[in-house]
Amino acid sequence: MAWPCGRIVSEAVDGRHSSNWGWYMSKEVRRVPKQDRARRSVAAILDATAELLGEEATPITMSAIGERAGISKAAIYRYFPDQTAVIHELAVRYLGELDGHLEAELGAVQSVDEVVVALSRVVDLFHDLMREEPAMRRIWLGGANSVVVSELIAQAAHKIAVQIHGVLAPHLRDEHEINLVRVELMVYMARGAVEMALNEPGTPVMREFKRSLILMAGVADDRTIEMIEALGSPVAAPAESPD
Repeated sequence: MAWPCGRIVSEAVDGRHSSNWGWYMSKEVRRVPKQDRARRSVAAILDATAELLGEEATPITMSAIGERAGISKAAIYRYFPDQTAVIHELAVRYLGELDGHLEAELGAVQSVDEVVVALSRVVDLFHDLMREEPAMRRIWLGGANSVVVSELIAQAAHKIAVQIHGVLAPHLRDEHEINLVRVELMVYMARGAVEMALNEPGTPVMREFKRSLILMAGVADDRTIEMIEALGSPVAAPAESPD
C-alpha cells in the first residue's frame, strides 16, 4: 500500500480529506488557507517537513522548511507559529488518512474469523505506513522530539484502541470477552513490534506479533493460528552486504 505524503496533504488542504477524527486544520494552525494559492503553500510546507523528517540527521527548523519548500519564513509564519506546529499538523493529516483505512478494514467484521483477518490487516497497514513514510515513523515512534506531538500520538493511540475495541467486542463474548485496556496494550505492543521489525529486517517479528495478538484477543487455537500463518506478514528484506 502506498502512502504518498503529497497526496495526503494536498487532498486535506484542498478540502477533500475526510475522517471522523474531528481534525481538519488543527488548533496549532494560525490561519486556515482559503485561496488556492494559500492551500498550495501549506501543502508545500507540509510536504517539505515530511521530507526533512525522513532525513533523521536534518534538523527541523523554520529556515530548513522554507528552503526545502521554496517559501519564505515570513510566509510560513502566516500559518504556523513554529516548526512544532507544522509537525503537529502533518501528524494530524497522517492520522486522518490512517483512520480512513482502519474504518475500511474493520467496518465489515461480522465473525470471530473476520476478527482474526481484520487484526492481521490492521497490523500490516500500520507496518506499511511506518515503512513507506519515514516522517510518520519518526512522528509516531518518537514524537519528533516534541511534547505536543507526543501528546497527540498518545491521544491517537487511545482513539485507535477505542475504534478497534468497538469492532471486536461484539464478536468476542463469553470466554473471549475483551476489554479496552487489553486493546490499548495491543496498540502499544504494535508500536514496539513495528519498530523492531523495521530495525531488524528479514526477521519474522510481525508473524510472531500477530500470533501474540490473537492470544491476547482470546481467540488463539490451532485453526486461527493456521489462519494467521496463511495470511502472511510483511518481512522487509535485509540490507545487502557490500561486496
